[in-house]
Amino acid sequence: MEDELRWIDDLEACRYPLEEFETKSYIPSIAFTKQWELGGSAIINVKGIKAGPKFDQVSKVRMEVIDHGADAFGLVKLKVWIENPDNRNKVSRVCMDQLLKPDYYLITEAFRVSKAKYTLYDKAGAAIKIETPALPNLLEFQPDVKYAVTSDGSLVVDQPAYFAIRKAARVGEDFDAKGSTEDADATIEKLFFKSAGK
Repeated sequence: MEDELRWIDDLEACRYPLEEFETKSYIPSIAFTKQWELGGSAIINVKGIKAGPKFDQVSKVRMEVIDHGADAFGLVKLKVWIENPDNRNKVSRVCMDQLLKPDYYLITEAFRVSKAKYTLYDKAGAAIKIETPALPNLLEFQPDVKYAVTSDGSLVVDQPAYFAIRKAARVGEDFDAKGSTEDADATIEKLFFKSAGK
């Protein structure tokens, strides 16, 4: 995801019925011949994963995408829902005041990696072979995070992580689309298709 953006919360915190507006899709499988090489903090940026006491041994992470898709938010559905005065009264005013502040955005489309394989590397550049009993020294997992240690000592995490996004900003009593779809598509192309040598 773009460095200058920071996730605050989702619309469920405002008492919106988020499931009514979300659309999840899956992109057909693509064989990537290369993997992403990321800073060590990439793995602990995944929701529900925190650094363990010896995480400072990790210098970088190589990520291989296993499952991915694109999620969208039905902006028109949201506007129709808001038309109903009874629905408007259900929504938190505090939340709406927050969205009215400058530079607050509602994400309307996002590229999602649902499942990925992570290989951790130490400061010398050698792969760290993860062993299940020692894993808590490197990483701590919330109970709802699904993960498995592979036979080659890598880690498969079944937890959504979002990358390329499109935005919408709240303006007055409406949502005004912001940003260019080209930015998101270029990010996907850079991270996936170019890395695959296509």
